[in-house]
Amino acid sequence: MTETAENKANRLVAGLVVGGGLIGALVGVVASRLFIRADQQILKSNQQRGPQGLSLSPMAMLSLLVGLVGVVRQIAALGDEK
Repeated sequence: MTETAENKANRLVAGLVVGGGLIGALVGVVASRLFIRADQQILKSNQQRGPQGLSLSPMAMLSLLVGLVGVVRQIAALGDEK
């Protein structure tokens, strides 16, 4: 029995999808390994440095406060729409 052009195209598409999935999975594994390695190095350097307190500059606190006020205003505006 001969294969039709449609069957060949379907097999090609299926092969490309499977190949792309395998390549994507491989890239994901490599990327996660790199992220884990970087995280381990950062964790190790943080442990050597010792505990540090949370320090926010006044400008950072101001921007956080403005953002929080904006979120609260948006939530309040949702209740006004009818």
